[in-house]
Amino acid sequence: MAKKSKKRGKRPAARAPVRLSRSSGLQPVGPVLMAPPLEDAGRRFTFALAGKGSGAAQRVTVVETIFKWPMGLWRLKSSPTLAGEYVKWAKQMCQTLQPGSARLYERVLVPRGMFARKTWEIGQAVALGKMGDQVDATLAQRFGRPPVAPPHPARKLDVASAASLTVAELGGLPERLIAFYQKDSMPVLEQVWGESGGSRLIKGGAGDALPRVVREWVQDWGVEALDEVFLDLATYCGASNDLDGARSFLHVVSAETQNEREDAMVDFLVDWVRTHFSRPRKGPRLL
Repeated sequence: MAKKSKKRGKRPAARAPVRLSRSSGLQPVGPVLMAPPLEDAGRRFTFALAGKGSGAAQRVTVVETIFKWPMGLWRLKSSPTLAGEYVKWAKQMCQTLQPGSARLYERVLVPRGMFARKTWEIGQAVALGKMGDQVDATLAQRFGRPPVAPPHPARKLDVASAASLTVAELGGLPERLIAFYQKDSMPVLEQVWGESGGSRLIKGGAGDALPRVVREWVQDWGVEALDEVFLDLATYCGASNDLDGARSFLHVVSAETQNEREDAMVDFLVDWVRTHFSRPRKGPRLL
């Protein structure tokens, strides 16, 4: 991510790729849920796979999956239950505030199209061996690898009447930006930020070092992988009735060409780094 003279976090070793069919044939039952974003690009989804039976007594497999950078598929676990029990649990989670929060719920209900998109993302990670230690290998083999990515539901969000926010304005709600906090990358970014003028950069300070290092960060992460992060964040915002946040994330990935999207990501993340490190310290910096 950074200059060769800088140390960066060691990537976890990839697991062996898995041969997959082109289609899994898996079907969802009940709601598809998303939890508030996590650091290291953490995005947590829950859904249920159809089993035998029908109605509330249908057997289902509840799957929890977490995507994180740099591994990709960080967690994939499951547990059996009945469809009625899963629906009851899902409703409860969407009405339960996270501990210590007056605003964030444990889960939000996202469009069912996220099932196809996330199972495709699971299949991609499994086929490439980009899996963490918390991935159930047997469960992972159930997911196919469609040749074409399903459309991301975030692209269908109606945000025409919403405001497009600056990075500083987005930071007014911590969950909007927490995904960009990467423990392994932050020391290098903070060092370069300080060497380039520190908080003076907020006012248009000197030096091209920070944009260059952030571009290396983006390229190391991967534009397509970052596309998915921005789209997932837009989905979460939309499901949380935060259309301003959704529009702001969608704007970053609105260009048709990869080079244009990379430039937009670099601009966004340079602003994020400047905003992040310029804030007064009040305990650990998470946003």
